[in-house]
Amino acid sequence: MARDGVLVVHAVDAAWTHAITLERRTILRRLAEQLGDAAPTELRVEIGPISVAAVVEEPAPIQIRSEEH
Repeated sequence: MARDGVLVVHAVDAAWTHAITLERRTILRRLAEQLGDAAPTELRVEIGPISVAAVVEEPAPIQIRSEEH
């Protein structure tokens, strides 16, 4: 995050840049809910390199077994 409270997000292409930009207000609100005063106040999306280390694999879905009565 930049010193001026701007969170810079790198997206892989223009489609992701657009999608993230459309959700900017929601993302900032949720960050504020979680981080309080430490949350960024602005979000800037740029097309740029994505660090492989930053990629997080989705966890496997939880299998819920229904109890048979």
